Formats: sequence, C-alpha cells, structure tokens
Amino acid sequence: MTLTASGGGSFAVSSPSRKTQNRAGTSSYISITSFPQRIRELQAANPPVKLIQTLPSGVLENVKKRARAKYLTRAVVSKLVDVKGSPLHKAYWNSWHCSSIIYSHGGKLVSKYCKQRWCVVCSRVRTAQIIKQYLPVFRKWDDKVFVTLTLPNCSAQDLQSTIVRMKSAFDKIRKDLDNAYRRDKTRERLVGLRKLEVTFNPDKESYHPHFHLIMESRAVANTLRERWLGIFQDAIWGAQRVQDADDNSCLELCKYFTKLISSHSKTREIHVEPLDAIFQAVSGQRTMQAFGGLRVEKELSDDEADVLASDIGLDAVYEWHQVAADWINQETGELLTNYQPDTAMRQLVERGITMRPTASTG
Repeated sequence: MTLTASGGGSFAVSSPSRKTQNRAGTSSYISITSFPQRIRELQAANPPVKLIQTLPSGVLENVKKRARAKYLTRAVVSKLVDVKGSPLHKAYWNSWHCSSIIYSHGGKLVSKYCKQRWCVVCSRVRTAQIIKQYLPVFRKWDDKVFVTLTLPNCSAQDLQSTIVRMKSAFDKIRKDLDNAYRRDKTRERLVGLRKLEVTFNPDKESYHPHFHLIMESRAVANTLRERWLGIFQDAIWGAQRVQDADDNSCLELCKYFTKLISSHSKTREIHVEPLDAIFQAVSGQRTMQAFGGLRVEKELSDDEADVLASDIGLDAVYEWHQVAADWINQETGELLTNYQPDTAMRQLVERGITMRPTASTG
C-alpha cells in the first residue's frame, strides 16, 4: 500500500496494481513502512503536507479522538480474530470494519458502528450516550454514593458462572428490597445504575468480576452491602465499598466495562486470549442496568453521541487506512484528521499486543 503525495499537499492511498491521481493529475508515490518514516516524509514534503479541507477545531479534535480509538481497535481485533475456536470470530471481524468508512453528507460526518464491547470507537459512543442520559439525574441526588461489590478473583473457566452467581444474588436482593418498599412506602427504595466490570490480572492470570453502582441513598447502599456479604461468605468486607459520589465517580461508572490495556504488568500490554475469555463470558449479557424505576432521557443516536453533528459543509467519503492511522478521502486523497499516534501508542500497537501474558509479568 502506498500514499500519494500531491503537489497540493494531500495524500491518497493506492494499491500496487492501480495508479491513483489527484485532481491536478499529479501522482508521485511515497511508500510508508513505519510511523517515524511517515512523520519524516510528511515534514519533508514540499510544500509541507497539510489538510486542504479544514474542519472546525472542536470537530477536528473529536474526530482525531475517534481516529485514535479506531487505530487501537483495528490492531486489537486483528489479533482477536486469530484466537482459535472463539465463537466470537465473526463479531470480531465486524469490528474490524466498524467506522471504516465515514460519509460526509448534509453538513454531518456519519458512519456505521459495530456496537461491540471490545470496540473502542463504539465504547466512546456508548459512554457519551450513558453520560447524556444519566448524569443529569445523578446530579439531582443529594445523598448519592458510589458502591463497589466484589468477589475473589477466579479462573477463566469459572468466570461466566461467577458472573451468573453475582447477577442472581443482586437480583434476589433487589427483589427483596422492592417487596419491602411495596409493603411499607416509608422505606427508602433501591434506586440506581449498576455496571458489571471485569479485569484481568496477568501476574496471577486470574479474572476479577465486580459491580460498580451509583445509588440514590447511602442507607440503602449499606443494606445492599450487608446482604451481599451475607450471601457470599468468601467476599472481603473491606473490598465492598460505599463512598460519596460526585461527577467524577459518575463518569467513571460510564466508562468501558473492561480495560483493554493491562495495568498490572510492568509494561503496557494487551493480552488477547484473556480478553477473548472475558468477552465470551459476558456474551449476550447486559453489563449496564438501571433499577428501582430510574427514568432517563431518550438515548442519543450513534452519530449524535459521537459529537459529529456540526456544520462541517463537506460532501465526501473517507476510508480508514491503518498504515496512515487516518481516514482518507477516496476522491482527493486528503487526510481527514492528520492524527499521528504518539510513541507510546505506536509501541503498544506494534509490540504490546500479545496472545498471553509474557514471562516478565509473572
């Protein structure tokens, strides 16, 4: 794959078998083999390479964030599709194509989304949707708390059954408290939002499923914690937390249900097979659930949530190219964002994605 550097300062992608020309008819090819080389070539271009089509600064920054998410997602799913025997193989391929094409039409940038949990692009969209829906409600709660409910770490083989036990226990507690509220309306009701999160510890090669919740009442949250500990005798008291909640804790609840990048290892790594085990364990299950009659605003559309409904004034089709880490105008060869991964991101994508934890993390 090559990038065309035009006299007007734009880049286009072409295959070795087909020559691509820009509007001026110029077609000199620059082969891109690595990002350091790409950056040098961009800087050395005469005239200097720049975006011919200028986006509003706020829109451009947001699309650059989407480019970063797409760059990481494409690298991760390229490994996930190689996990042998995974029932999610087809779904991983769907994420490979997620947001690969961006259409500029009617003053908006729109795209198609895979809506999968492992897709960082879609996780950004989903996070924006949840924040828009729930944060205004949380801000009205004077006694809101951030709750963590956990169990001891488990193996990959026990992960799905552990999650099922956790959800069953929570549902039992919720129904018991709801029934108590119906019998006596002077009681406080169990109201809030619950998120399932799963993390992987590469040092111990174990999995940590847990619940995070934002709840309306501290008193009810304390009751929930006591009943949780009554069901799970092996749960550690100190790990079940009830803390004051603010905007930051509410935003934390809305983030991704699992962290792609390991925070336990000495180096930044993404362990593909453990990720696949997590995604299999939660396949078909809801990771975010409101309870207690919590009412929120109508959900935003994907593209509204991605903050791309600005007056851009373009009419074009942009296609994602991993080697360029950007979407490129199929007609003119213009880069959409000119996003350039920093050194840490390049190292993570090029060398930090492994099938299993490396020996150095043990």
